Amino acid sequence: MADFFETLDYHAVSVEELCAMFGTAVDHGLDNVAAAHNIQRYGKNIIAKKKPKPYKSFRDLWKSPTKVVQRFMLLFVLGIIFAIFSWRLDRQPIVLSLTILLIIINLCRALFFRFQAWSTSRIMKSILYLMPSECLVIREGRMSRLRIADLAVGDIVVLSAGNTVPADMRLIEASDDLRFDRSVLTGRSEEIEGIVESRGEAFTEARNIALMNTQVTNGRAKGVVVLTGDRTVIGRISKLNNTARKERTIIQEEISRLTSITITVAVLLSVILLSRYSSLLANHQGFITLGETFTLLTSCIASAIPAGISLAVALVESHIARGMRKVSVLPKSLSTIEALGCVTVICSDKTGTLTQNKMSVMSAG
Repeated sequence: MADFFETLDYHAVSVEELCAMFGTAVDHGLDNVAAAHNIQRYGKNIIAKKKPKPYKSFRDLWKSPTKVVQRFMLLFVLGIIFAIFSWRLDRQPIVLSLTILLIIINLCRALFFRFQAWSTSRIMKSILYLMPSECLVIREGRMSRLRIADLAVGDIVVLSAGNTVPADMRLIEASDDLRFDRSVLTGRSEEIEGIVESRGEAFTEARNIALMNTQVTNGRAKGVVVLTGDRTVIGRISKLNNTARKERTIIQEEISRLTSITITVAVLLSVILLSRYSSLLANHQGFITLGETFTLLTSCIASAIPAGISLAVALVESHIARGMRKVSVLPKSLSTIEALGCVTVICSDKTGTLTQNKMSVMSAG
């Protein structure tokens, strides 16, 4: 990502050269034909979101927050297979009922876990609705409000205090008191001065560049859009975040070890019982039928599944997530809560990000 921004010189060239690059003018802006051409060339001003593949979404339906269900699905499937074999051999209604009950329990558990994870992630996604949907743009010599998604490279955008910067922009006009809050990107709470001239900094550090999603805290400005959508700084950070590999938490490792041991013991016990009952079938005709053997194996498999573990973990984590939300902490997922359980000390200087960036007098005497 750093290599890409090191090659950019939008902050260093003159305003006239910049306007000539994108076919725009300071007072006139783009015309609709040029805007459509630039959108087709550089893309719309939308940050792409990671779309799960259909087969992955279906597979994830069976995943609990700590992936207990994913492992125990093997035992569930094995128990259902034994139950189906038993029903086909003896045709007993109670065995058919057992099979249907196992399938229903499996589906209900999976849907419950997905609902818990969805309700937690919805809190984090709600932040997206805080972004403005329109901005003030000069096109074809007229100032009008335009959807942020329809912004094109080369558009002239007018900013004022309280606005969110809709794209990465090169400032071409700025008031003396222009200030930006870049804490969403840097974590630093101090305001950044906005100027028109270049001082030789890199693109991401330049004071004459307004970065997407940062806030205008004071003053007024006018700028030329130079990067949109996934090509912006925040867009590339989002892309890196979407492609990052997710590591398992400590509690996931521990429960994964527990499930591996449980599955191994259950399978070995099933093999031992199957061999034992096979000898009884051969030597003692009428003592037990093959259908009854599979029914017993189904019971053995079903009893080996500690159903309460995954349910207890999900309920506890959801309760913690609701408690965190009450104190303005937004967990991205339930796995985040699991990781926090292993934290003893947090050392950080990002006070503007971790707090409300406000100070107040508690007492005076």
